[in-house]
Amino acid sequence: MNDRVIIIGAGLAGIVAAFTAQRKGVEVLVLDRTGAGLGTNSAMANAMFNGPRPDYPPQEYMADTIKTGKNLNVPWMVEFTSTHAEDSFEFVRPLGLDLKQLPTIRAFRGERQDIILGAQMMRALAKNLARQANVRIAPGFQVTEILQQEGRTVGVSGWDRKGRAIRFGAGAVILATGGAGALYLHNDNQKSTLGQGYILAARAGLALWDLEFVQFYPLVLAGEHMPKLMLYPSYPPECRVINNHGEDVAEKFGIGDLNQAIRDKRDEFSACLFAENQSGQVFMDFTNVPDPAWIRYPLAMLDKYNFDFRNKPVPITPGCHFFMGGVQIDRQGQTSLPGLFACGEVVWGMHGANRKGGNALTECVVFGRLAGNHAASQAQITDIPISPHQEMAASLPVSTDVPLPPYRELLQRLREIAWYRAGIKRSHAGLEKGRQELVAWEAELGNLKPQSLPAVRLHEDLRSGAILLKGIITASLGRQESRGAFLREEYPHADENNWLKNSRLTYDANSGEFSLSFHPVT
Repeated sequence: MNDRVIIIGAGLAGIVAAFTAQRKGVEVLVLDRTGAGLGTNSAMANAMFNGPRPDYPPQEYMADTIKTGKNLNVPWMVEFTSTHAEDSFEFVRPLGLDLKQLPTIRAFRGERQDIILGAQMMRALAKNLARQANVRIAPGFQVTEILQQEGRTVGVSGWDRKGRAIRFGAGAVILATGGAGALYLHNDNQKSTLGQGYILAARAGLALWDLEFVQFYPLVLAGEHMPKLMLYPSYPPECRVINNHGEDVAEKFGIGDLNQAIRDKRDEFSACLFAENQSGQVFMDFTNVPDPAWIRYPLAMLDKYNFDFRNKPVPITPGCHFFMGGVQIDRQGQTSLPGLFACGEVVWGMHGANRKGGNALTECVVFGRLAGNHAASQAQITDIPISPHQEMAASLPVSTDVPLPPYRELLQRLREIAWYRAGIKRSHAGLEKGRQELVAWEAELGNLKPQSLPAVRLHEDLRSGAILLKGIITASLGRQESRGAFLREEYPHADENNWLKNSRLTYDANSGEFSLSFHPVT
């Protein structure tokens, strides 16, 4: 079969794109750094899907999404999601994603009370995808370049899990690489999610939009020796967020109901908790939750952790959760580079300055279908000018004996720069200091010579993370207001007259710098 679509990433968006493309009769090659489904951020999700429903008409859904996004959303994307959410939910149902309607949202119908719903969802989808005749999944493959000829995408190149340099040709490529939450010291993402997809796109000549808008989830575990996981909603009414004096923080700041705040006010809630954390630790207090709640999802999962949640408040912190910015697509899911499509968190536009709870997974299924459909159509009319599979002469060192501590120390410091200089609340002085620290950090990375396959992979990840952080800092310095998830100390309010604009970054690989411009919302 000569008609081939390559999909980079095997989270929810990539898997939905794969199912869609293979149904059109093309060969689908799915490349993922870890493994299909469970190694992705989708497996960390709470498996909740927002969208119109009989008591929540499309116009109201659109208005709420744009209100949460503070009017920086791309309108056609919000409308497209509103129009196609329901048929997208029906598309994925027979694939293993069975949704039930709760009072205010749809949720995956999991079988286990003690396992993250996202993990159950992705396991079912990945298992089904692996059975498809014209789909091949290559786990452990790290894409390092999007290949181009005569101004269009012709395939990708990278390393397989044995360190062999391979390039694959294709009539179309779909970028479904997710976000970059693990760039920050406190986060709830998969630990290797450092923005590699954004940098693949930037090096291929694509602009990155609205990188300054980073969403932080308010309630992430922060206890010693505890996993970096969000505390999943819904929260029983007996739960309280308290400070070290026992005061109810949500009441103190007028946040209101915790579940509603998680859906609609993550930016405001995170900012309040961040401010409270400056004067002492903040906790989630489950001690008044009655026994029956502990055998039901999500509290049933907490028994796995080495902490007495029933009798002691647990330390929490806001953590990086989601990137609203990314690459631009058109109404066919194609980027500005012909033959390169994109879907999921790596795409900009749907969420504006802040994402409404439940919209991330809905975006994945809606735009995964869009990208898969049009990429397959493109592949069917495009000749592949390079070999479908070519192993190159170069290869990476395969030794695993070389120690990784220097790289792990650099990763820790990179996360600290991101958190303290470009985190929840930013200032000109802090951002400039972060930029200077990043220059020194990059010099240290440049002095390291990786001698093993794990070291080479981590070296490349760190380079990508540093470039992305440079973009975040550049865009943050340019925006002179606070809006949605973006807070500037010097400009504490939104400026509707002058800053109803989207930022646009273009990357110069020769200088290693970004150029920044702002464009009025259309």
